[in-house]
Amino acid sequence: KHKGKGVLSSNCRVNPEFCRFNRVFINYCDGTSFSGDVEGPVHVEGKEQPIYYRGRRNLDAVLETLTERYGLSSAKRVVLMGGSAGGLATYLHADYIHEQLKGITSGGLEVYKTVGIAGFFLDHGNLDGEKVFGDQMKYIFNRTNARRSVNSDCVAANAGHEGDCFLPQYAIKHIKAPLFVVNTAIDSWQTRCIFNAKYLEGWPDHNAPASVRCSAFPDMAKCSEDLEECDDDQYDTMMTYMDDFYDVIFSQEVLRRPGNGAFIYADHVHDPAPKSNSAYLSPTADGVTMQQAISRWWNSPVTAAASENWH
Repeated sequence: KHKGKGVLSSNCRVNPEFCRFNRVFINYCDGTSFSGDVEGPVHVEGKEQPIYYRGRRNLDAVLETLTERYGLSSAKRVVLMGGSAGGLATYLHADYIHEQLKGITSGGLEVYKTVGIAGFFLDHGNLDGEKVFGDQMKYIFNRTNARRSVNSDCVAANAGHEGDCFLPQYAIKHIKAPLFVVNTAIDSWQTRCIFNAKYLEGWPDHNAPASVRCSAFPDMAKCSEDLEECDDDQYDTMMTYMDDFYDVIFSQEVLRRPGNGAFIYADHVHDPAPKSNSAYLSPTADGVTMQQAISRWWNSPVTAAASENWH
């Protein structure tokens, strides 16, 4: 059972906007943010138990179960949220879930909005300029047959480079549903596992439980995990990642569309909103907390200028 805090909290002093909502916490299970679609089991050398990449079927089964057993067909207001890999899942499936809900509710759905939290992972080089994370994601995209599951408009627009649609900065360009991005510009997972990552020896034909090594540059390992461990030069290097994040997020025209918005702050953390009440209430951008920013956007009409909900 997931003990909700922050954006999942039942405490209306912490989470005044959604504390009385019915909430469903879903584990994606297959490592592809509900995107895998491989028919048979995948057998791994040295492992007795096979792997099943059936995330899209998991997603469909969740919607079916919620409809048949828990009254999803009566839903009037729905907000789709996810944190970390769940934030990525929000970007990948925002429009698909919207279309499914339109049918499930027989046109009774009044409001549908989406919030991606700590899931805007950059397609960015490591300290040597190698796009380890991007290569890993594109490999997983192909290995798990995720092409059918991600945004179809993105796939059509990236013929020959469909794997880009598994990365947020390319995927969100095609989202039609109202969208709000919550992310720190200097995410601690990204500084360790994108900016300071290296390929494992033999990748992708290695035999290990992970695809990359995080904090893999010895001189920068401690700094990538805790900015207070950086010397002046290392700190300046880390700030280049933050500058690049700002450049990418500010270039997203979709976030300037009416009804959309963003809350971008600068704490060196990862995915605090579902895990910590204090984190949900304390980080500020433009003097506004994460909770206040999400609430204001949720209550804004879909015609509201995006500038009213940019923080």
